[in-house]
Amino acid sequence: TRRRVAGANARGRAVIWDPDTGRVVHGVGEETRTVREVAFSPDGRRVVVVDGDRRRARVWNLSTGKPKPEREIPGSGGAPAELYAAQFLANPVGVLTVDKVGNVHVTDLGTGKTALLDGKALPAAVGAAREGGRIAIGTIDGRLRVLTRAGAASRPRDVTDKAVSSLEFSRGGRAIVTGGQSGTAIVWSGRRLTPRPLRAFGGEISGATFSPRGDLVLVTSGATARLWDLKLGRVVIELPRTAGVRGEFSPDGRKIVIAGTTRLEVVPCLACLPLQELERRARTLLPAS
Repeated sequence: TRRRVAGANARGRAVIWDPDTGRVVHGVGEETRTVREVAFSPDGRRVVVVDGDRRRARVWNLSTGKPKPEREIPGSGGAPAELYAAQFLANPVGVLTVDKVGNVHVTDLGTGKTALLDGKALPAAVGAAREGGRIAIGTIDGRLRVLTRAGAASRPRDVTDKAVSSLEFSRGGRAIVTGGQSGTAIVWSGRRLTPRPLRAFGGEISGATFSPRGDLVLVTSGATARLWDLKLGRVVIELPRTAGVRGEFSPDGRKIVIAGTTRLEVVPCLACLPLQELERRARTLLPAS
């Protein structure tokens, strides 16, 4: 399948881009100037659009020549509060939404039924594992809740004395990283959620994300972006500073995109490369014998 990027254009319409050409492949819905989020389904055939003008998100089917709305969510079981975020769930396909007051709902796209999950959260502090059906919520009162689609939940863990500000599962779903308003990121490993704090000065954590292999964590706070090596237990790279910085790994993990108020840059991630490639690069720097 070809690569696609979902987002909103300058006129506030949800669109799908071809990243190789920069051209819009599909326009989705109306130009409202209030689109907040656009996210793909796991199979890439649908997108969910969160629009500030609507009390519910809309799921659009992209498999037709012209995208058509398929369902509005949350369903009748969800309170129609203003939505801030949405993301797809897999197996069975559903959508996880977060509204203005922190309510987290799960909607089953097959049945249309909606359930309210326990705990209020900021939009960036809610995530789902790609496989296994686990959902994690970092609550406004500073706790981590992990549960299954069936409703089974592990014992809540204390994260911070303030709100949890960010959360993400590793690609394999075996670990979770949380960031708090108190300025500490924590990696929670395994089913027992064993905590491993990553403490570094910088204030509220704006984002924390795993590398594709799960051995590195990129943590952003204020104007600082740091790359942690979990095996070494320390920061191995501090990226260029910019106010309001956020960062993401490229899909192959070889590059990092950093964005802030004064900088948008793609930088190579040498620490992300396999050992064999690092050795090859090092040999090229040696003088010829």
